[in-house]
Amino acid sequence: MFGNPETTTGGRALKFYSSIRLDIRKIDIIKTGENILGSRVRVKVTKNKVAPPFKKVEFDIMYNEGISKEGSLIDIAVNEEVIEKSGAWFSYKDIRLG
Repeated sequence: MFGNPETTTGGRALKFYSSIRLDIRKIDIIKTGENILGSRVRVKVTKNKVAPPFKKVEFDIMYNEGISKEGSLIDIAVNEEVIEKSGAWFSYKDIRLG
C-alpha cells in the first residue's frame, strides 16, 4: 500500500551491489508528420555511489542517432534565457527559429 510498487527482479544483490541505478521513463514522442524520429525521456537517479543521488534530467533520444546534442543545446539555451520559448516556438531576439 505504501512505497513504490515496482520491484527489481533477481533478489536484493542487484540493488545492493550496483553503483548507479537509473529510472528511465518515456514522456513524449518526437515526430515530423507521421514519422517517429525519437523519444523525450526523463531520467531519475535512484542510487548513486559516485555522485549525489536523486537528480533528474530530461533529454531527447533520437532513433538511429542516440542522444540529441542539438536538443540538449537548445534546452541549455532556454534555461540560460539566451533563447526564448513561447508555446512550440523558439526565438532568438527578434528572429523566430521554429
